Amino acid sequence: MITDILLSTFAIIIGFVISPLTLLADVTIPVPLLQAVANVKDSYSSFNPLFPVDTLLGILGIIVAIELAIFTYKAIYWLIKKIPTIS
Repeated sequence: MITDILLSTFAIIIGFVISPLTLLADVTIPVPLLQAVANVKDSYSSFNPLFPVDTLLGILGIIVAIELAIFTYKAIYWLIKKIPTIS
């Protein structure tokens, strides 16, 4: 369910980014590219019974968020140390 929402959001964002290109007369989106994007959900559905993709992506997202928070904390702490008037 989470990955369905993420894939749908990703498809909407890609469609929004590509939409100005479709207004041009000379530019067209290749049909195989559109089919590949449509087949992502089918591929995901085939792997879901074997591996709980929703759970794995959720855990991966939590790990990335924690690592990003630690990196941001260290970057801010490093920046504060570099400013001589604060420390």
